[in-house]
Amino acid sequence: MIERALTAVVISQYRRKIAEKHKINLKPVILFKSNRVNSPKNKEETRGSNPKVVVSSDFKEKFHKLISNLKVEDLNNLKKIKNTVLNKAFDFFKDNEISLENLVGELKSDFSQERCLTVDDDKELEKKQLLLNSLEDKNNEIRAVFAVEKLNEGWDVLNLFDIVRLYDTRDARENRPGKTTVSEAQLIGRGARYFPFKTQDNLDLYRRKFDLDAENELRVLEQLFYYSANNPKYIQELKNVLIKEGIIASNKVEREIKVKEDFKKKGLWKNGVIFLNTRRESSQNSIKSFNDLNINFDYNADWNIYKLLSYDVFEDLIFTGEKVKSISDEKVIKEFKLIDFGKNVIRSAMDRLPSYSFSNLLKKFNKLNSIDEFISDNNYLGDIRVKVQGNKNDIDNLDQRKKLHICMFVLERIFKDIDKHQSDYFGERLFKAHKISNIFKDKKLQLASDSHRAVETILDIKNKSWFAQNELWGTSEEESFINFFDSVIDKLNEKYEDIGLLRNEQHFKIYSFDEGLAFSPDFVLFLKEKKSKKEVIYQVFIEPKGDQFLDKNKSFENSQEGWKQQFLLEIENNYDTDLKLENSDFKLIGLPFYNEGTKNNFEESFNNKIIN
Repeated sequence: MIERALTAVVISQYRRKIAEKHKINLKPVILFKSNRVNSPKNKEETRGSNPKVVVSSDFKEKFHKLISNLKVEDLNNLKKIKNTVLNKAFDFFKDNEISLENLVGELKSDFSQERCLTVDDDKELEKKQLLLNSLEDKNNEIRAVFAVEKLNEGWDVLNLFDIVRLYDTRDARENRPGKTTVSEAQLIGRGARYFPFKTQDNLDLYRRKFDLDAENELRVLEQLFYYSANNPKYIQELKNVLIKEGIIASNKVEREIKVKEDFKKKGLWKNGVIFLNTRRESSQNSIKSFNDLNINFDYNADWNIYKLLSYDVFEDLIFTGEKVKSISDEKVIKEFKLIDFGKNVIRSAMDRLPSYSFSNLLKKFNKLNSIDEFISDNNYLGDIRVKVQGNKNDIDNLDQRKKLHICMFVLERIFKDIDKHQSDYFGERLFKAHKISNIFKDKKLQLASDSHRAVETILDIKNKSWFAQNELWGTSEEESFINFFDSVIDKLNEKYEDIGLLRNEQHFKIYSFDEGLAFSPDFVLFLKEKKSKKEVIYQVFIEPKGDQFLDKNKSFENSQEGWKQQFLLEIENNYDTDLKLENSDFKLIGLPFYNEGTKNNFEESFNNKIIN
């Protein structure tokens, strides 16, 4: 049991170190779950002699003793356990030069008594509720919680990654999971809440990122570990409850995507290269005005016009049905210069918006000297204007409160524009050569059995020499693209001697030029023209996209995914390569999204750039 606890502690610290490496603010928490608060009255059920009874206070005492007396020898003994994640953790410590001596010191500090919370009775729970419900806060240093049944309801935490079951009993009756197993499944459900984080490659906080990339070290930040004794019946009962509660999928299927052996014999695989770019941090040294970020507060736009509340009063004459406007004033729109409201009003508005702290503004405009400069200088707020709509009398007599609200209205919109236009990164225009065989590795995928991707495509990919991999597990839109490709393969064979299409299962990413946003196109197509004076090799990025991503005009231009299409279309005229060969020419091309309903755009581009 103590070994189980120490395993959880080491893995928890591994998570923390992974997060630190990737600049993710995460303090993972462990829950140690006992099944008894007090010592049993029956002395035969002695502490530790009966595995059915684990007293929270007893375990806590043993745990604190373990941590306070922890030695390198204890960790060396733990390394002998054959556990994939634990082995990865120790490999990570070694690769990142974290010695076991330093690790022991960290564990003694991070899991010291003052950083552990015991929750065993209602009185104690009430007193410690604040700490318990703020485990995600930066100032909350709790790393471990000791508890029995008090946390199954009304507790929600995102940074609970490890639950250690300290007892080895089951309470099933007539092949049905007992109440304890059900409550444990519900507890796992609470711990399985997704911890939102962004990475350098992915700005989507709330979406799972590594389900199809089992080897990525960040995957451990998307996994909850439940530690229990190896009791097959109990584990199956627990799994059944988790499925019934909808916490895990009823079935997952494993698919392996592999490069065909026949394709590996081709020169394209043996000698071919794929060109990929990287991204770099943007330099903010030149950002000294709104203009440098292309920020223009359009005060003529309807959504940027501040509308005052109307106090018009109407009377209904019941017997005649006539409506009489008792108080009437014409609606007008008047333009104001923000600075004319007074520096004190603008400063007061900024004080109410954390984004406008001087330290935060310096991150955006590092040539800024003071708040006063930001308020009055024409490079910033000094020349900002706003239009206000309302009754003429109200607009002509704006009080300080209304001026404050107008300032806050403008400042909030401007900051959204600042965040929208400023990026910490940009994508390199230089695409560097990598051997195709070094980028595309065999990979195992875990897919929900009822998902479309778990079903093999209708098209027989195995017999298509132009498709490099053994199978295609994709969306219906991807299948449609494959059918289109198959329909034009004869035309392609007339022009090209080597053709290779590969499905990108997170094998590589490319980065948008303006903001360095990561993008993994679904397919990459390699084409080698038939012998001519100069060898010409094409590398084409292709992305099928379903109808759910279309904008209101049934196009992708202004959709949430529109930036990806824009980036693809920019590649052809903006790239350079680091590989220059006298007798070879490399061409990089990005095509519009493939969509069954809008495929005319794709087909036209494909014909013009690839076939003709």
